Amino acid sequence: KGYSYLLGDYSAFNRKHLFFIDLALMSKADVQPFVAKQSPQGVILWVTEFVAMPAGGHNGTKYVASATGIALDDEGNCFISGYFNAASLSFPTSMATNITLENPGFAQGRYAQYVAKLDTVVGMVLWVTLLSSPSSG
Repeated sequence: KGYSYLLGDYSAFNRKHLFFIDLALMSKADVQPFVAKQSPQGVILWVTEFVAMPAGGHNGTKYVASATGIALDDEGNCFISGYFNAASLSFPTSMATNITLENPGFAQGRYAQYVAKLDTVVGMVLWVTLLSSPSSG
């Protein structure tokens, strides 16, 4: 229907702020992912960001959360996939609540993978699931 989705991430190390026309995002993690929906006229309709959180504070490790894939099905549903190496990753579900995934491999320095489904009207996460946290590597 002419809508575009933008997927990416930005870093507190080299670009703490990410600016859209009427919206500024400020990174709360070392590398933080976002997804945005753009109208056929080029207007940003919404931006959703996911926040990686270290356990017990920052210890010098670079905490990375990334959104690496986006797909739309025939009904227009939006799915995002990615990974993170922080203790947890929070996804906004409404203005007041979040879904938080825990990384079971965090203590061993492992990444976890996720898939999320977003509401395409306002960009809130409808559900998210942990795919894996490899036992080695």
